[in-house]
Amino acid sequence: MPLSDDQVRELEKIILSDGSAAFFSIVGMMPPTLRALCDNPLLLRLALGYWKRENDFPRKFELLFRSWLDNALEPEPSDHASAAQREHALTLLSQATINSPITSLEAISLFKRHDLPSTVLNELIGCDAARTGGSVIEVQHEALADYLRAKALASMTDNEVVTLLPSLAMPADSFFPVLLMAHLRTQRLQSALWKRLSEINLGVYLDALRYRFDISGELEQLDPARLSEDYLNDLVDGIEGPLHGFFPELREAVLENITGDGKATLAATGRVNAHPGALFYKLHAPGPGGGRVTVAQPTFPGTLRGVNLDLSRYRIDTSRLLGMTLLRDGVFETIKHLQLKGGPEWAAERLIGRVRYLAEQYGVELSLTDSFDKLETILRPHADAWAEDGVFSGQERFSIQSLLEDIATLRAAGKTVLDPWWLRLGWDDSAMLQDEDVIRRVLDEEHRRVQLVYAEIVQNTFPAMAHQMSSFTALPIRWKLTVLRRDRTAGTSPVYFHWLPVATWDEAGADVTFADHGVPLADWKEVRDALARLNRPNSRVAKFGSFTQLPFYDGRQWNGHFDGATTVTHEVCSLLTDELKQLFDAMPHSDGAF
Repeated sequence: MPLSDDQVRELEKIILSDGSAAFFSIVGMMPPTLRALCDNPLLLRLALGYWKRENDFPRKFELLFRSWLDNALEPEPSDHASAAQREHALTLLSQATINSPITSLEAISLFKRHDLPSTVLNELIGCDAARTGGSVIEVQHEALADYLRAKALASMTDNEVVTLLPSLAMPADSFFPVLLMAHLRTQRLQSALWKRLSEINLGVYLDALRYRFDISGELEQLDPARLSEDYLNDLVDGIEGPLHGFFPELREAVLENITGDGKATLAATGRVNAHPGALFYKLHAPGPGGGRVTVAQPTFPGTLRGVNLDLSRYRIDTSRLLGMTLLRDGVFETIKHLQLKGGPEWAAERLIGRVRYLAEQYGVELSLTDSFDKLETILRPHADAWAEDGVFSGQERFSIQSLLEDIATLRAAGKTVLDPWWLRLGWDDSAMLQDEDVIRRVLDEEHRRVQLVYAEIVQNTFPAMAHQMSSFTALPIRWKLTVLRRDRTAGTSPVYFHWLPVATWDEAGADVTFADHGVPLADWKEVRDALARLNRPNSRVAKFGSFTQLPFYDGRQWNGHFDGATTVTHEVCSLLTDELKQLFDAMPHSDGAF
């Protein structure tokens, strides 16, 4: 039976505690694949023992699984023949039960075809390495079966592996893909598997980056020009593959941010050196007649990048990890610059912010009360222009064409003018004290819109990851807000919040009450139980209760910086950033210590 969370924590405390009252739990910091494996007591002990010695989690699975396998097969200390026989039999059984268990008779026949005695079946059952259920038999631990399958596949010739990989089953919820990457010992084989992994699941891809077999020795044998060419090709693949596989809706925006040309394919120019480890490169759109990779010293124009591989604790086979790092940063950049696909609700919020920004920062004669006809008349002559500011002004960046596209989206939805909803509901930005009824209406509308906009973006920009985003799977919800009464001359009013899921979108929004003092924070168990009653995922509950401040609605952030964006835009981008940080959390920061 797998260990319960309480049992995991108890064993962790026994192994890691130094005898003092202080104890810091590290299980929650484990990469997802390792954490799932550590439901097994032996693997948890090995992983925690490694942490205690190295202050890091194991990066090579071979030691963990070899210890597990030896323990599971239970041979006599000097009985090497029986150990080898049982391992061979368990490997055959693992390969035969990829899709479903097999009958005991089929297992015996399988063993006989490989010159193994039928008695080995009883030995596997007796040592709890295999289990029976009625007339069928399968490996007791599926993770161990995945290890043996990966080990067997990696022992084939390179040509056999390359031929098998395109059609090989790669379940996203199994350990097999990551374990296979940990066994493939050549650049050619790993490249073929990376292509498959970019079609599966981001979490699997990120864990494979952590546990991939070290092929630095192979790459270091290449001459400098070939090493640079191979490294840069893998770097480009390490961006293009997962971008196409996991974030296809962001492809144009990410490449626009990286190269300045969202329509082009990606190319690279640069050089890499193995000893000392160093990389100097530029990512760009291919020039006229140019290839995908050019081995040369990169030059301006463009963004020149350099990495000291040794100081960054990157191995020479780290091109795919660096590629994913650049892609991750590019995805967050699209959130920062609001380059996200949504629907009319998102278009309405984004357009308000950008109209305000152009009016305030550029002096364009635009107003939130203008009709779309007037906005288009002013903007269309500048459709090819960009609003692009430097680092000291907050790096706001968007095209005028994007405003015209948002207007077209809103027209298609039957709208003719912007809707500054907080003003429509009575909010007065200049008032020192807002009417409580106005606050109630505005906060209710704001929290309804946050959910609608967030859902639009997740469904249209991150559809493949929607089921992994707890802020999305919990929807719709209703917030419970308590606003502390305070005159604006004494500062903004604190707002205590928590939420509970509701059954329908008609109920989405916020209940707002007022008080003269703070209120207790939310009960996490109450939220989790309510999600369970509505058959929604509840293993992770994001941002379920805390406090904040009554927001500004004039386009300014808490630090006074003006970006024009609405409170809905700010909150949605914050939710997206938090969720994506969770998804990318499994990515290793380097190939060195934790």
